[in-house]
Amino acid sequence: MITQLTIRDFAIVDRLTVWVANLVERGDTDQQIDEVAEAAAALAAARDEPTVVVSNEVGLGVHPATAVGRRYRDVLGRVNQAWGRRAERTLLLVAGRAVRLDDPLLLLS
Repeated sequence: MITQLTIRDFAIVDRLTVWVANLVERGDTDQQIDEVAEAAAALAAARDEPTVVVSNEVGLGVHPATAVGRRYRDVLGRVNQAWGRRAERTLLLVAGRAVRLDDPLLLLS
């Protein structure tokens, strides 16, 4: 578990997808994973130096056939959201293009 970040330079977290898969495989509950993701995202957001986080979007493809596949998709979606809430900027990379993901509710205010 991450308790503090001590690196004083640019940091990259690659990939949340594998991290979540390892937590699911280890037997962590959805709540435990959600909590550690929120805590890790908060620590990264508190850094003065830039942090780039890489993850995959697994909710846009084929519906998983198994219960564990559906659980993984849902948990990873919440983890991605936790990191996205803390991010200054979120990008979705599609076909070699970066699409900026802005919160539409913030655009209305």
